[in-house]
Amino acid sequence: MNALQTELKQRIDNDGVSIRAFAKQVGLSRTTLARKLSGESDFTLGELATISAALGYKTPSRLMAEAEARTEEAA
Repeated sequence: MNALQTELKQRIDNDGVSIRAFAKQVGLSRTTLARKLSGESDFTLGELATISAALGYKTPSRLMAEAEARTEEAA
């Protein structure tokens, strides 16, 4: 699991939202989001932009940078 997948799972869990509800919020099916979170398929830039906005980030790169920073802190 990469830093982005870990960060997204934690954010979804911390916000107390189900995978199904978050998937609906960002315009994905529950199955598609679950596959992307497990690493079976990759996120597109468009999906990352939508997810980033839903989580309050201005750009996907800010979400990615925070995910990587948290991973480095945890190591």
